[in-house]
Amino acid sequence: MIAETRLQASLDRLLRVRGPGLSFDAATPHKEWLHFAVHGPEVDAVVNFSVVTRDPTSARDRDAARVGRLAVLVHTDRWQGNIERCADTALAVRRNGTRLVLGEGRLELRNGRFFLEATLARTGLALGLELEPITSPVQIRDFALDGGPPMSWLVVPRLLATGWVRHRGGTVWLDRAPAYHDHNFGRFVWGANFTWEWGYALPRDPRVPWSLVFVRISDRARLSDFVSGLFVWFGSTPERAFGANELEIEHEGLLRQERLLKVPGVLGLLSPGTDTDVPRRLVVRARRGSDRVEAAFEAHTVAQILVPHERDPGLTAIHEVKGRVCVRGAIAGTALAFESPSVFEFLRA
Repeated sequence: MIAETRLQASLDRLLRVRGPGLSFDAATPHKEWLHFAVHGPEVDAVVNFSVVTRDPTSARDRDAARVGRLAVLVHTDRWQGNIERCADTALAVRRNGTRLVLGEGRLELRNGRFFLEATLARTGLALGLELEPITSPVQIRDFALDGGPPMSWLVVPRLLATGWVRHRGGTVWLDRAPAYHDHNFGRFVWGANFTWEWGYALPRDPRVPWSLVFVRISDRARLSDFVSGLFVWFGSTPERAFGANELEIEHEGLLRQERLLKVPGVLGLLSPGTDTDVPRRLVVRARRGSDRVEAAFEAHTVAQILVPHERDPGLTAIHEVKGRVCVRGAIAGTALAFESPSVFEFLRA
């Protein structure tokens, strides 16, 4: 019991909201976001809490230096969702970073579990979830985007989500549904020379012990990677981390659909059309000695989050892509063979 309590307290410290801290590049806003994806039998949901902090020039404007955003995307037979901007007066980080309030969104970290509430009244979307991590986090600290200030990220590839998701068609109840979480923080500028591709595989069957995360952060032309890897867990424990020189990444085709949800809607007016630079199929192959893993992601449908550039008039498109992952391979002589729902993320500037 004492060991379990210590583990929960350790998770609370590790997974909490970090804040901007001290920086030698105070001119670059600090960005932090906590991202969740949940896969129910009849619904998939993506929730993102984000806070942008600009360093104030004086104590007087400190309270006006933060802006929060709450993004909720839900897929049933189609995508629904939006982003709501939250002024500093409706934004709070409490209890040493273990409680975050963004308008009608609340995220609390307690006893090693997340308690999430989010409502977008204008869209009819709402969620109430308890998320229990069943894998240990992995953290990558202090990597740079295009020579800029350091970024860090932390990922928990497998959680169990219990609660409900309400959408325009009704309410779906979830009982220990598979879920994913990542947490990113650092200083960078939207529209700078970077893109990313990010995804995961977590089986619905709790008897399957494997889960994995793929990340590739590159320059805009995708000719040079700042960081890339395939991370594999067995049960709750990180089992392998394949580095850039152990990966082969292949894109096949382009995903096309007749209608494309773009949020926020006002930015969608500046970016008409439905063409995207999202692959129809992404295959990641990793090999080290006799260990080998292949993860093939088949894209089904996409929604687009649009972000204004900070130093030029362009837009960055973050594509949330629902699909399935087929995983095959073997590590230390033990076979991997499972399929998984997933929402991969493709950022294109």
